[in-house]
Amino acid sequence: MPPKFTIPGVLPNYTLNWSGRVVSRDGTCSEIKMMPADVAMERTVLMGSLAADGSISGKARRNFMSQEAFSFREAHSTQDNENYLKLFENELNKFRITLLLP
Repeated sequence: MPPKFTIPGVLPNYTLNWSGRVVSRDGTCSEIKMMPADVAMERTVLMGSLAADGSISGKARRNFMSQEAFSFREAHSTQDNENYLKLFENELNKFRITLLLP
């Protein structure tokens, strides 16, 4: 049974290795690569404006690709928005998030 939060071509981290073996129905086997072909990436984009009092208002957006997306879904699947906001605020170092859009 495949892991819950993965997609075709993205293996769970515990299966990643330099190489593996695939065994065919006829009993023959061959070596296959077990490392991801795509680069895993996390990107955070902040767009905002600076007010005269020094405060910043704007939007933040996070994108995860490949293994990073799988790891994020696995780690945060049971969190509600409130807990995720606290985690994200801590990562942004003293920024306060007041609204989370889907």
